[in-house]
Amino acid sequence: MLRLILAAWFFSGTAFAYNTFKLDKQPTREQLRAAEMLMNDPREIIRLNAKFQRSFDSDHAIRVITATLENEEETAAAVDEAIGVLFSQADAVLRRFNRPELADEIQHEFLSFLATKELGDHEAWTDWLDETHDKIEAAIGETWCKLFHFHDLFILNYSIPVFLNPKGYTENEFLDHFAGHLASPFRWKHHGLAGVVAYWTSYGACIAGTTGTGAIPFACSPICEAIEHLTDKRIAPPIGKRIWTRNQ
Repeated sequence: MLRLILAAWFFSGTAFAYNTFKLDKQPTREQLRAAEMLMNDPREIIRLNAKFQRSFDSDHAIRVITATLENEEETAAAVDEAIGVLFSQADAVLRRFNRPELADEIQHEFLSFLATKELGDHEAWTDWLDETHDKIEAAIGETWCKLFHFHDLFILNYSIPVFLNPKGYTENEFLDHFAGHLASPFRWKHHGLAGVVAYWTSYGACIAGTTGTGAIPFACSPICEAIEHLTDKRIAPPIGKRIWTRNQ
């Protein structure tokens, strides 16, 4: 799994090597304010973020993500893992927002689903994902959904069927779902399946062994957002074209 591969190097102490692409990986003011509202010290988040950046080898990340996305079976497995990390984070956040009953409900439904299906192997998850996304947003609000990347449920819901059936879509439609859509050179209309998977698998590696609403997630998120941006803008488009072409 991609997260396990990433975990081997994320805290390895290797030299900071983000030479190929320059992306801002510092916590934003919005992220720091949100963390403070959840009783976290912004100074600790900045310190942890700097620590993680020093041990982050971007060249290795690029190689791992590229190799995974080039293999459709490995990508499907990474989708499974990304969704698992997302729901683990949602569970922690809902409990932090005093909604344990909803956390239990979603966890039960999620585990029941996993008992019979592999998430990356089928398309018929739309209704449950839509309903769960709506429940989480109603419980914590739009702003927190955006900060915790829970709107990625919507992206996963509508990109997985396209990824599984490239022949049923035009090349542009496939790339829009696989690699995302830039509204401008500086702003995303939406990310794609590849970027979302890269974000959540690297996020899972970064927060391994921690809770979902402490200081560490807010320190990790900017780095994972940089990986997501890099994946959708530079790595996913050529791979998506190759996947679409060989499935025609």
